[in-house]
Amino acid sequence: AHRRAAVLACDRAPRGEALHGVTLFSTNDYLGLSSHPRVRRAMSKACEDWGGGPRSSALVAGHTAEQRDLASALAKLKSKEACVLFPSGFAANVAAAACLAASPDGE
Repeated sequence: AHRRAAVLACDRAPRGEALHGVTLFSTNDYLGLSSHPRVRRAMSKACEDWGGGPRSSALVAGHTAEQRDLASALAKLKSKEACVLFPSGFAANVAAAACLAASPDGE
């Protein structure tokens, strides 16, 4: 037997209460922000202003002024010298795991 994925309406992103009354914090949208009207309007405007879709790794193709400004603002907000932006939670977790697994001497 195989598992079947839940089918959800386009305006109802999977969020905490979506399946069987169980809070699913494993979804990427457990707060339901992808269907929030303000978020959708802001996302549409950003796509109009700057385009959308994958670019490349910042190490390969650089980053935008907006990404630089966001990193600076987040660092300031947290009273830190700098901030690293990741394209996804998965990428952030991979980087964190690599740092935790590294030996203290960097090898």
